[in-house]
Order: sequence, then C-alpha cells, then structure tokens
Amino acid sequence: VQRVKSESAGQETRGGAEARVGASCPSPAADQPRFFSCSTSVTSASVAVNGVQLHYQRTGEGEHAVLLLPGMLGLRFSLFGGCSRECGWAPAQGRPLCRASARCGETDFGPQIKKLNKELFTVVAWDPRGYGRSRPPDRDFPRDFFERDAKDAVDLMKALRFPKASLLGWSDGGITALIAAARFPAYVSKMVVWGANAYVTDEDQRIYEGRPGRSRLLCGTDAETRGRPPQTGNPPSPAAPAVGGLRDSGALLRGAESASLRPSCAAKGGEELRESAGESDADRPCPFCLPGIRDVSKWSEKTRKPLEALYGFDYLARTCEQWVDGIGQFRHLPEGNICRHLLPLVQCPTLVVHGEKDPLVPRFHADFIHKHVRGSR
Repeated sequence: VQRVKSESAGQETRGGAEARVGASCPSPAADQPRFFSCSTSVTSASVAVNGVQLHYQRTGEGEHAVLLLPGMLGLRFSLFGGCSRECGWAPAQGRPLCRASARCGETDFGPQIKKLNKELFTVVAWDPRGYGRSRPPDRDFPRDFFERDAKDAVDLMKALRFPKASLLGWSDGGITALIAAARFPAYVSKMVVWGANAYVTDEDQRIYEGRPGRSRLLCGTDAETRGRPPQTGNPPSPAAPAVGGLRDSGALLRGAESASLRPSCAAKGGEELRESAGESDADRPCPFCLPGIRDVSKWSEKTRKPLEALYGFDYLARTCEQWVDGIGQFRHLPEGNICRHLLPLVQCPTLVVHGEKDPLVPRFHADFIHKHVRGSR
C-alpha cells in the first residue's frame, strides 16, 4: 500500500487517501502533484514549478528536509548497482535497463533514499528540468542553466511546503547546491557537495571532449595527473586542509549512517564498483575510459546502454553534445567562472567531499571550494 498525500492545488498533507500499488487514481488538476505507484516507502510525484512539471521522490517523516541534487542527465539509476527489483538486470551481464527502475527509486542516491534516518529526515530526490521524468521540456543549456536549476530546486521544496532544507549535491548537482546556498542563504540549512567545480579549465574541457591524453587521467591511474592544478592560467589553489571524507557528513546531518552519504557511482573508485558487480579488476575496464562525453557513440556499451534505455539514443546523444557546449560557455568567462564569485556568500555549514579516484573532476576543484566557502570542512 502506498500512501498518497494530496490536498488542494500544489499542496500535500499526511492525512491523504491510500491507494494500492497498481490501482487507478483520479487524474489531478494541472497544478497538483501527479503521483505514480513506486513502493511502500517512497512517494513518486510531479508538481508544477516555474512553468514546468518537476518529478521527485519523497521518503521519511522527519522535520529536517533534505534535497538530493543529481548530476548530469539526472542519472536516476546506478550504472553499477543493478535494479533493486527482481528483474534480473545487472550491468555485468549487460542486460537491458529495467524500465520500472528507470521510472522510480533507482537513482544516484539510492543509498541515501534507503538509509537516511526516516524519523529525523524527510528526503526528496528530484529530476531537474529536461532530465529523467521532468520532461517535457527537453533539456537545454543557456548560460544561466545552473542558476535556473538552483531556483527550480528551492522553489520545488517551497512548493512541497518545507520552510527550510539541507542540500546534498554531487557533480552538476553540487554546483546547483552551491548556487542555491549562496542565492537563498535564509532557506538552506546545511550542505554537502562532492564532485563539483566552481569554474572550468582547459583541462576540464579536454576531459569532456576526449582529447588525446585523457585516458590516464580518466582512469585515475596516473598519480601525477590526479590533483594537477589547472593549465589555463588559473592560479593553482593554495594547499588546503584535507577535504573531509564521506563519513564526516554524518556529523553535519545528524542521524545519517556513514555509508549512506556515498552516491552509487562515486567516491572509492573502480575497485569497489567492480567488486559490487562481481567482476575482477582485470575483467572490467574503468567505465569512464570513454573518448570524452560529447560523442556517446564512442562510449563503452556498458556505460551507454542503461542511459540509452532511459532516454533513447537520439536524446542522449543530443543532450551530451549540448552539455559539453553548455559547460564550455563558462570557459570563455573570466577565470572560467561558473559560481566562484558566489562561494563567499554561502553561510550554511558545508562539507566538501572529493573522491581521490574521481575520473572527471580533478582534486583542485574541491580544494578551491573548501578554501572559499567560509567555515567549510
């Protein structure tokens, strides 16, 4: 049984009706949350925000609201963890993506949705506009797309009637979280970001484009390239104290289990992911050994197929090309600025996390954020 919570337009209440999974429900008004059957513990719905329908998942009944902000493509499922349902899909076998998984529950943040304390937290995971089930519209990348996502994220939580919220953001979601915390300081309680960058360098662009010399950096096998300072004239950031590990975030968000602040495909690198898929290091190449992000036809099949099953090849290919162009816009701004000018405006307690084997974001980005967000750990 799934508890469906609805009251009047755009509002929710805990005293709503109950509907069995698979039972038909009346169609809501255009400005009401639209609910989809998913599981007994997670509500899946859409609500009108800033002219678009934003899809989200919600679980827990705690007073502390937490919004999970995903990376590029929304990545609403794990490329490595398989499906939680009994569908038999597992990346190691190369089977098709479970469509039910793509629709509900399997996200970048599966561990957080499952393991964050449901009595202390109300956890919301969203699909930014143009990603996942927040379509239409198609995703686009004007110069203010991160600012737009930040406003959408905060306005979504306000539409769900949360007076304040904490943010957990990774990759593009980490950038969005930083901007939201800077633009709406009175609304954001606390924040954890990982895999984020406040500016773009030529080195970053080479990674995205897949130019020569990428493989050792993307695999994380070259100790000299990991943490190498930017090569575009951006001054290397001074040495900063070691960036906190994922286990530290339990101190920032009380009640969190230490393992629950690890996204499905992040911090400890390829060995753990390969072990989780039942493969040895020799059997499975690094899934990010790709010829860049732009041309998805050159990606490994194991990496491309799950995303292709969710989005379709044409939409996936077009969006990746547009993302590379979109992120490249910032490289032509002074110092490659995305949000570096906003970091001093962040007021909430902040934990900055970096995976030493992150294949796409060099260490100096985490050090820069840590240095310029006052009081961050």
